[in-house]
Amino acid sequence: MEYRSHNKKNLLIKYFLFLGKSLSNSRSYLLFIFPLLFILLAENQSRAENQEENKIIWEKITYPESDQSSDEMRWEFINSDEIELGPDSINKHNKIPLSIDEAQNLYKTIKPIDKDFSKPTRISPSFPVTTTLSEGEYSYKVYSLSTFTNGAAGGAGNQNYAFVFDYGINENIQFSGFYSVADDPLFELINGTKLTPNYWEIYGISYKQKLWNKEKWDFSILASIESWNQSSGGSNQNNIFNNINSKVSSKDIIGSLYLPLTRKLTNNLDLNLLAGAVFLPDKHGGGNQNNFYGNNFYLGSGFSWKIRQNVYSSASIAQPFGPGNNTFDSNLNFSNQPTYTIGVNWDINPIIGLEGRYTNAFGATPATGFLLTPSSNRPIYFAGLKYRPGKIDSPQRNLSRREESLAIGGLTVNTAFIPQQGRSHLSANIDSKGNSFGFLGYSLSNAFQLEILNFGSFNDVHQDSSKSANIINTFMSSNNFNTRVGGKFVLASPLRNKPFWLTGRISLGRNQQSKQGYSYYELINTWEVSDNLAININPKTAQSSLSTITSLGLSMNLQISEKIQLIPETNIILSGATESNATLAIRRLMSDRLYFDIYMSSAIGLQDFGQVLGDHELKAGMKVNYIY
Repeated sequence: MEYRSHNKKNLLIKYFLFLGKSLSNSRSYLLFIFPLLFILLAENQSRAENQEENKIIWEKITYPESDQSSDEMRWEFINSDEIELGPDSINKHNKIPLSIDEAQNLYKTIKPIDKDFSKPTRISPSFPVTTTLSEGEYSYKVYSLSTFTNGAAGGAGNQNYAFVFDYGINENIQFSGFYSVADDPLFELINGTKLTPNYWEIYGISYKQKLWNKEKWDFSILASIESWNQSSGGSNQNNIFNNINSKVSSKDIIGSLYLPLTRKLTNNLDLNLLAGAVFLPDKHGGGNQNNFYGNNFYLGSGFSWKIRQNVYSSASIAQPFGPGNNTFDSNLNFSNQPTYTIGVNWDINPIIGLEGRYTNAFGATPATGFLLTPSSNRPIYFAGLKYRPGKIDSPQRNLSRREESLAIGGLTVNTAFIPQQGRSHLSANIDSKGNSFGFLGYSLSNAFQLEILNFGSFNDVHQDSSKSANIINTFMSSNNFNTRVGGKFVLASPLRNKPFWLTGRISLGRNQQSKQGYSYYELINTWEVSDNLAININPKTAQSSLSTITSLGLSMNLQISEKIQLIPETNIILSGATESNATLAIRRLMSDRLYFDIYMSSAIGLQDFGQVLGDHELKAGMKVNYIY
């Protein structure tokens, strides 16, 4: 048996040496030399461990002389109240619940353990690993890939938005469905002068199955079939396929086939090897020449490292070999370039996970994931949110009535609270200048509130600062209608043994009238000084292609009676604009679910950009919040 294992290892090493030699004049040589070194190191480590385990160690064992007196049994009476089984078996934290409410509250305080967290099933959309979800387990993920700069088209950069659903049919088979859309013009001007509209829309399914699992090796296969709706150009605008100023569209069936191989180097470190093929059209626009990507084969390697039970780091590189291509430049010269990815998966709890990547791969599906940004090879970022229903949540007791009132936030300065899992938050706002906004959020977890819809219009906006003129004209002009989505992440909480509340918030969206968008980020700190006073410190950044505005929000919530709260707020501009603002609000607690605010404010409005910008005219307004 040892002889056969040795032969297999030699064959594997010879295979990598052969591939390395054949690619010795290429940077792709690194793809095979590094895995080879890790295999050799892992095999040597494994051999040393086996030799250590097989050592025979002799120990002298002595038995104490028996003490017959210790075998005597003595009986005495004790009271039942004095029975103590020890602090680790029965105490106030794990007493038997006497009602359904007590049982639910007890369940909510259970802390997740290692097996409650799921291992990542892919390093990137086009780099699957052998891991599959457990039987009956499923997850949803939304993510976007975006350039760091805005390119020729302006706006917030070239972006590709995607959604994927994963389901574990059994321990060895995983099914996935996905959708992606990118509608920004090409990043570069074609031939230096022409801005070219571009559109990608893809939906499809994939199937992954483990073929064998032997000791520290896993081997799987993944196949996808996808529909790609692709167009270039527009009415009286050039396209990339021919010299006619018109739109060229097509809908193609595309696909991919992957063979991932995983070698477990340690309990926390995996080596991932990949062979893949993608099948894409090679021509469009009615011509005979190849003017599109075409079929491609590639090899890759990567690593997955479990840093903590809820944190994974990963990196990969893959080299396409043709006959097709995976990128083209501003002169429509097609070529093959390696793709790289480095990133982190951080699970806030087993239900909610965040993913971040630094990469140059722009595609968001298995068949297009190795394609670079159309017309440019440049670094981009990947940001994703993963949701796994049915998993155990962050431990947290039910919120008190005071905490529930803080969970609906402020007006122009937010709080770090969110409604507890399963609660929805609905609000509506209008003021004396005609600004009107609505909001719908839902707490998927005690640690995450999804902002399903944040919409509204600014009206009659005036400001003296020339720094903010472009912002106002782009996002708050006549007939504006701003739609946004986002999320609020609880990073620290006194209910989980932290000294204060700390929450991050991200909001993305655009003005549907100007078709321009911006991103909005907050880091919210809330300190409950007493049962009646909470202080909020809230750094904010609003970022668009026009400018970046940073400000510091400060507020407090003072409970002055059982049903009345006083909420003073201010937003101090730090950069990008000149007009700070202030707000004074009174909140009436109509019931445990219904809250009514009246306020005076010099902020332009209550939605994102409007919170940080000041208006030289005061406005009166009201806001209704309902939790259900």
